[in-house]
Amino acid sequence: KTLDRVRYIAPKVLALITGDSKNSWYKKVTSNNGETQTVNFVPMSNGLCSLSDIYVEISTTVTQQGSDGQQTEKVQTKLETLAAVIQKRVLSLNPAMMTFSQIDFTPYVGRFGKTKQGVFNTFPGFPHRPADNGVELDYTPIMPFLNGMKEIICNNDDSFFQCVCDTYSDLLQYPERKSRVCSVYYSPEQQVGKGLFSLLLGTALVGEKMIVQVANDSLIIGDFNALLENKLLIVVDESESHGVSYKFSGRLKNLITEPTTLINRKGFDAFKVCSCLRVMYCTNTIDALQIDLFDKRFFMLQCNPSRIGQTAFFDQMETIAKEHGWLLWNFFYHRKLSRKDWKNHLPSTHLKQQMMQRKFPTPIQFVISC
Repeated sequence: KTLDRVRYIAPKVLALITGDSKNSWYKKVTSNNGETQTVNFVPMSNGLCSLSDIYVEISTTVTQQGSDGQQTEKVQTKLETLAAVIQKRVLSLNPAMMTFSQIDFTPYVGRFGKTKQGVFNTFPGFPHRPADNGVELDYTPIMPFLNGMKEIICNNDDSFFQCVCDTYSDLLQYPERKSRVCSVYYSPEQQVGKGLFSLLLGTALVGEKMIVQVANDSLIIGDFNALLENKLLIVVDESESHGVSYKFSGRLKNLITEPTTLINRKGFDAFKVCSCLRVMYCTNTIDALQIDLFDKRFFMLQCNPSRIGQTAFFDQMETIAKEHGWLLWNFFYHRKLSRKDWKNHLPSTHLKQQMMQRKFPTPIQFVISC
């Protein structure tokens, strides 16, 4: 390693966070797997001390005067630890390049995002990059997956499928803000495939690190919610009837709409971060959520159970999602939204109307049913 190389690389992969009681160092770790790039920001538990076993050769030119009065230049070299070089020869010369007062998570599209001065953005970037000719790509390999999603999630309804596609396209085209919409996929039958499609597509679009699937919704709206940190997509699977999401509906609505959220880890002080995540529910019970009359936050669909038990079909869907994630990503990224304010024109589905009727007293329900 040379000094010039360290001065070039260190500000790109290391960051010193000075906002807490003790300064913390973070390093950027990048790995490539075919068309997918994974980036992680890892806290360095021992700080720069973990770099003390790596040495850098430092060369300096010394001018010496001989007995005859002539001056000669001599190059002297010595070894310094990488930790010392970064501290003395990189950080001290330009602290602003590597020092940040706080951490946040602000998603963006492209290679570089806009972040406030002094804020270290832990958003690792999407797993794929936009194709230059995205509109002209051949999307034939992913059509069986899209058709399967339309069949199961949307019950073969074209208008519902457009709405579902809008939720995913909005996620990639405007990741820096929430859609303020929570998709709810319901079926009284189990193993319909709603959770599988949500997880496969979500993983293809945002990567494994920024999606989380939970069966216990208390992990996201309970007292401790560290699971929400640095996430773009939450899939709640198998939420129970009149469970946590039902009892704490106010917390859920804040999670769906508010631009910030309070992260509360066990044993640590709570802290506020930017929240751009989207929430989805896959449930087998119609009473999993407390939805008020005329609440537009929830887009509800009753899923098609026709593929239950067809293992070969679901294996095919999984293979397509894993082998053609780049195509799926570009399809939704380049796809034009049905309308700019699509979220204000989501249809009131039969399932949502059915749930709304359950809010009325029994006599009124009886009259409506007649």
